[in-house]
Amino acid sequence: MYRTVVLPTLLYGSESWVTYRRHLRLLERSHQRCLHIILNIHWSDYVTNVEVLEQVVVASIEAMLLKAQLRWAGHVSRMEDHRLPKITLYGELSSSHRDRGAPKKRYKDSLRKSLGVCHIDCSQWSALAADRAAWRCTVHQTVSSFEASRKEDRREKRRRRKIIAASAATSEPGQTFGCSHCGWTCLSHIGLVSHQRACSQRGQPSLSNLR
Repeated sequence: MYRTVVLPTLLYGSESWVTYRRHLRLLERSHQRCLHIILNIHWSDYVTNVEVLEQVVVASIEAMLLKAQLRWAGHVSRMEDHRLPKITLYGELSSSHRDRGAPKKRYKDSLRKSLGVCHIDCSQWSALAADRAAWRCTVHQTVSSFEASRKEDRREKRRRRKIIAASAATSEPGQTFGCSHCGWTCLSHIGLVSHQRACSQRGQPSLSNLR
């Protein structure tokens, strides 16, 4: 029921979405909450999100969006030139102006990022998408590889976090930690991590120094 009703409703029209990182976090959070409820997993059970996805054999929301967007882009590229979706995808404004500030993310930017994540050449993807069967196979393989590397990254990040927590727990009473950048002394390892993050940001060149 969750696969056939809830997920299609949640991701309806996702082929044309322009998603930011904050949108993916909200969607992943909702996805994991539903799976935890279905599997009757409480937060105190200490089950990771990767283990939950492997138990139900369901991909992450990011992988689903990636696959849907790439398949839709290939479908649009195979359309006739007079079709409106293809004109919109490949069209350019002849004259316009942009407001001040950072530009908003476009669908082309999202598509270019998806192609880069899947290691598909941005200049050759249209020729590859001309063959429907080959494009579907390529998208399936690259998205599966992306999902596997994503899970491995999450496991490695959790392993490093546990190593840092274990080293901090086994530190001797009264032990101090020195910053390698400025020599500042911290009383705890977590304080050192926070200080080094701020210290490295202060060490980056500012706009005033570049003038």
